[in-house]
Amino acid sequence: QLNTLLADVLSQANDLMDNGIIAEATQLLAVIKPIDPNLRGLKSAQQRLRRVREINDLLVAGNTALEAQQIVAPENDNALFYFNQALQIDPENTPANAGLAQVQEALLLRASEAAQELDFEMASQWLQQAAAVLEDQSLVDDAWEQLTAFQNMYAEDLERKALAAMDSGQFELADANIIDLIAMGGQEERDRKSVV
Repeated sequence: QLNTLLADVLSQANDLMDNGIIAEATQLLAVIKPIDPNLRGLKSAQQRLRRVREINDLLVAGNTALEAQQIVAPENDNALFYFNQALQIDPENTPANAGLAQVQEALLLRASEAAQELDFEMASQWLQQAAAVLEDQSLVDDAWEQLTAFQNMYAEDLERKALAAMDSGQFELADANIIDLIAMGGQEERDRKSVV
């Protein structure tokens, strides 16, 4: 009867771990160990508990890093690092995969903010980092398209302003717009498109 009872407690502990209720699972395993440390399945349940705890610690660290805006830095102390560590232990872990999706979204937001500040080089760097987070590239592809469209629109605006400034004899203003345009880079690509 005692063995049946302990097996039932062990089963409950495993069910609790399935549902992420670690504290109660720990208590149940602590009840079994002094009574029958050699109970069949106890050692694997204890190993599983250690693994689940480790994953939970990594998930907590990842979410804390996300909240602190430590998305990809500092090295080995950022959300991307912690969620990837959790996935190395459990590749199917749903919260860790959801965490990576949040990391990618945060990087895409940073890219968008950099573009709004007209720092297109930084925006590109954020997008490249976002592309490395998940296999699914659909959000990143959309963001690249938006960035390219925004850059082209901004470049066309600078061209218009430069031409208008030249037409009205404001050569310093025209020069400033041309310098901004050159600083953007990719002018040859735009020229090719306009010829085509």
